[in-house]
Amino acid sequence: MEPLGPAAACAHCGKAGREYQLNDLLKFDEDEPPVALCDLCLHALKYADAGTWKWFREYRDRLTK
Repeated sequence: MEPLGPAAACAHCGKAGREYQLNDLLKFDEDEPPVALCDLCLHALKYADAGTWKWFREYRDRLTK
C-alpha cells in the first residue's frame, strides 16, 4: 500500500501520518475514500486489531453519509 499524499494528521490518533487508499486491505470495496493514518494505526489495521477496525468502520460510515 503506497501513501497518496503529503504528510497529514492521522484520522485515528492525530499523530503525523500520510493519506492511504485502503483498497489493498478492503478487497470487497474498491471505492473506499482515502484516509490519513500514522504508521502505528496503519499497522493495526493491517493486522486486524479489532478496536482499530471498529473505529475505522465508524469513521468510514461518517465519510459516506
